[in-house]
Amino acid sequence: QAFQMDRERAIQSLRNWHQGAFVVLWEQVHWLLKLHEEGYRILIISNNPHFGCLLKLELTGLTNAPHPIIRGIYGSNNGLGQKHQLSFWKRVIDLCGIPANRMAMVGDNPIEDAQIPREAGFAQSVLVSKEPDCVV
Repeated sequence: QAFQMDRERAIQSLRNWHQGAFVVLWEQVHWLLKLHEEGYRILIISNNPHFGCLLKLELTGLTNAPHPIIRGIYGSNNGLGQKHQLSFWKRVIDLCGIPANRMAMVGDNPIEDAQIPREAGFAQSVLVSKEPDCVV
């Protein structure tokens, strides 16, 4: 059915699905805002495609003008691969232009968001729970 829709209707259908399917963890959004206020560059690195990341971020307001805080999105459909691949992380490092030893990864997967980025040279990783008020 989605292939039969015109572009605007398909986008609205995807937007509606995201709005109904996802819960925003506002504590983590506020944490990102604080990091941004302290001068950190915020990048999204995801197994989701670029457009899916944008739809999720839209729910948080983090992409809204006049001051969007997201400085880049590196999704799986950018030809990078998947987060479980060491080569994915090395390509992200090359593309974003920040030395790996000055980067930290924040995520919820101990392998894809902590172990592999550290193997690629990231200075630090922080694991967060999908439950509010919980950082591991």
